[in-house]
Amino acid sequence: MNLGIVTSKEIAQLTAEDRLLAQAFQKQGISATAVVWSDPEIEWNNFDALVIRSCWDYHRKVGEFMHWVGNIEQLRVPISNAPEIVRWNYHKGYLRGLQDQGVTIIPTQWYKAGEQPLLVNVMEENDWPEIILKPSVGATAYKTQKLDSVAAEKHQWDHPYPQGFMVQKFMSEILSAGEWSLVFFGGRYSHGVLKLARDGEFRVQSDFGGTRQLQEPGAGIIAQCEHILECCPGSALYTRIDGIEIRGVFHLMEVELIEPELYMFNDELAHKFVEAFRAGDYYQNFDR
Repeated sequence: MNLGIVTSKEIAQLTAEDRLLAQAFQKQGISATAVVWSDPEIEWNNFDALVIRSCWDYHRKVGEFMHWVGNIEQLRVPISNAPEIVRWNYHKGYLRGLQDQGVTIIPTQWYKAGEQPLLVNVMEENDWPEIILKPSVGATAYKTQKLDSVAAEKHQWDHPYPQGFMVQKFMSEILSAGEWSLVFFGGRYSHGVLKLARDGEFRVQSDFGGTRQLQEPGAGIIAQCEHILECCPGSALYTRIDGIEIRGVFHLMEVELIEPELYMFNDELAHKFVEAFRAGDYYQNFDR
């Protein structure tokens, strides 16, 4: 089997995590090759299946990326996660749909491209001491800001949000207790990671000095995330569910189904990914 592990131009040789994954595929007799999604020279029909991994530039090239996804679909090359899942997940508006199904999300106000609300008014109307401003399509805290009332008063709308944006209540628990990421392979819980921001920072990503460690969440948190997964469409090969725990209730921040880090820090976790791939219908019985 010839498998393509899909990445971006800046990470053409794959991340350390994905190199570990490629090795795990090789051990199972599956040839795994790094391929850049935006490379016009790639003959996608040469692959038996594709796995989207570190396409970490897609949010800056949304139209181009979604066209590529559609092209793969037309070529009938099996891809994980599937095109319908990618289309559902790329815009964070999916959170509203999950909220309608009873999922607890971070308190959020939604805005379309071009809108310019008075952020101070938003804070006062919702009794939010601090807010997070972020695009509706983004990754790795792209164009994400934290503002208090003073910063909100001075805010200038000089950064466009072509796909719209969100204003959320800043949850201080992320600083005191950290952010959970629960990873699922083939719909089954695999492992958990607790992420902490460095002093003076609110973003937990390693790009901003954040730390992460493998840690098991409580059974209640796992059960709540399993329910969230049940509310998502399709059958995903991999899922990462991010959020914070407040008095036993999991508050969803994001469901990552396109290109998340999966925190496969060792061979065992990479092997679990491969086993889920082999066990699922992600490439088997696909009529090409």
